[in-house]
Amino acid sequence: MTTVLVVDDERLIRWALAQTLSNDFVVHTATGTDEALGVLEHTSVDAIVTDLNMPGRSGVDLITTVRDKHPEMRFFVVSTFPCRQVMERLQDLCVLACIHKPFRTAELLRIVKSHLGAPAA
Repeated sequence: MTTVLVVDDERLIRWALAQTLSNDFVVHTATGTDEALGVLEHTSVDAIVTDLNMPGRSGVDLITTVRDKHPEMRFFVVSTFPCRQVMERLQDLCVLACIHKPFRTAELLRIVKSHLGAPAA
């Protein structure tokens, strides 16, 4: 089964993301970039869903750090910023999709499933 790492400093958002994805994917969570990097040291992950704006190291820092070690990693970002601007900014990092906060859980699941090869409901 595909494994997804959810990274968000907001507890309720992290919980909502994990709950939404947990029926279709194995889900691990982290509260920020440093914790996510720790998870990746001992857990095989296929994709990362990350917030961009977090205390300390940002989601962009996470993406660039992981991309160097795991070029095959697939990334999704969640953001309160307009997704068009986010995707233009992250174009070179091969982010698959931006999900705008607040998000609808069905839409989030459809987007992630469509990119990870799982059948959409």
